[in-house]
Amino acid sequence: MSIFDEMDEIKSQFEGVINKLHNHSEENMAINIIIDDADDGTPTQVFIEIENDAGESIRIGEELKTDEGYRKIRISTSDIINHQKI
Repeated sequence: MSIFDEMDEIKSQFEGVINKLHNHSEENMAINIIIDDADDGTPTQVFIEIENDAGESIRIGEELKTDEGYRKIRISTSDIINHQKI
């Protein structure tokens, strides 16, 4: 592949991102993190899933641990821009 082919491919990818950002509707750009309260009355909450506004489960971001030992889900801007269901 020549450098010009690579540049054309990058340009096409960039145009796709710009198009997605400019032509989105509000309901298609949201990420909903579903959390369920524990049934036994304790303040414990349980992570259920991540979904879009259409109610479709989406696999996005990465699960990490904080320095304090908590679990966290990190969702970057590029995860949002590049995800097909958002």
